[in-house]
Amino acid sequence: MKSLNIIVPCYNEEEVIVESYQRIKNVLLKIENYQSEIIFINDGSNDNTANLLNEIALQDKNVKII
Repeated sequence: MKSLNIIVPCYNEEEVIVESYQRIKNVLLKIENYQSEIIFINDGSNDNTANLLNEIALQDKNVKII
C-alpha cells in the first residue's frame, strides 16, 4: 500500500486547527489505496494550539505532532 503524508505547520492556530484537521481527514478518507498520516508541526504557539493538537492525536493514531 502506498503512503501519503501531509505536513501542516501551525502557529497560534487554536481558532482553526480542529476544522483544518477535519477537512484534511475528510479528503484523505476519500483517497483509496493509500495509507495516510497527518503531521502537525507546532512552531512555538503560545495559545491553545498544542493542547488541541494533542487531543486530536489521542483520538487519531494517524496524526503525529512535532
